[in-house]
Amino acid sequence: MKCPKCGATAVKYGFYISRKQKIQRYRCKNCGLFKTGGNPLFDGLHRTPDQIINIIGQFIEARRINSFRSACEVINIKRATIIRWLKKFSKCWDKYEHWFYKNTKFTEEDMKNLNEYIEPYRSK
Repeated sequence: MKCPKCGATAVKYGFYISRKQKIQRYRCKNCGLFKTGGNPLFDGLHRTPDQIINIIGQFIEARRINSFRSACEVINIKRATIIRWLKKFSKCWDKYEHWFYKNTKFTEEDMKNLNEYIEPYRSK
């Protein structure tokens, strides 16, 4: 695994235990940065990718008939959590949008809606 900060080799360095799952950690030999393996789109979100995809799918479905705030209440997720996820997705969406197409069951319309929700948080 390569370090995202300096590009040097990162080696396995123990595990991070999060909500009933063990996640491999890596440490850069050069700069000492700690990183978990896997999709960077979901790093630091405190839920598994499957949980996040499921919640985003529920949010998209609820958002079709409700306001942003009401949709968050319907799926019982704090508004700030959804906003934080959208901001995180917006930073690397261009790189990982294809991952959503291949690994989720979102329809073309769902992806269009998700793009619309992410767009305001993209850095200009």
